[in-house]
Amino acid sequence: MSFFKPKDRPAAFGDPRRVAPDHVVHFYDEQEALLQSVASFLAGGLLRGAPALVIMMPERAKGLKTRLGEMGVDVPRAIETRQFVLHDSVEMIERILVDEMPDERRFRDVVGSAADALKETWRPRQLLAFGDMVDVLIARGQREATIELERQWDELVHRVGFSVYCAYDAKRFTQDTDRATFDAICRHHSLIMPADPVLRAPELPA
Repeated sequence: MSFFKPKDRPAAFGDPRRVAPDHVVHFYDEQEALLQSVASFLAGGLLRGAPALVIMMPERAKGLKTRLGEMGVDVPRAIETRQFVLHDSVEMIERILVDEMPDERRFRDVVGSAADALKETWRPRQLLAFGDMVDVLIARGQREATIELERQWDELVHRVGFSVYCAYDAKRFTQDTDRATFDAICRHHSLIMPADPVLRAPELPA
């Protein structure tokens, strides 16, 4: 595939003091690398008093909590105080889908309201979020639903003003026929993290 090199990751990535919204996508090749990257993204914020909204498959969430603990985050305390709010991505998908497509009203009511509440409670710290609902949808072959969900996330990010990290298994984008879906996903993100050498992300406009 004739993919291009991504822009360098900005130094402020994951910084809870950053006010500009970020919508990051990571095309991962190994689960362990993904979990370590997500933990690094969230830990800096949690340790500085920022809130985190995580929508993640349960089997991943256990590993994420272990890595956050290794980075010094008091995970049970953060969950108890609702600084760290964790949802099952599969259950969340069922709450927002209508006729196999993400419904805007349901997305706002379910995900948007959760982001709004955390943002308000922990103001002025910036909200950090991770979501792998899109990874679940693409694994099911629901490409149109995946792209629409990314559009809704992007709209929420810019309305509320926070940073969200999405992730996809890079092996789902190795064929030429995957190019259109890959490009559509990338257009909804401000930062693209490819898994070399499988992917090369297109340059984003300045």
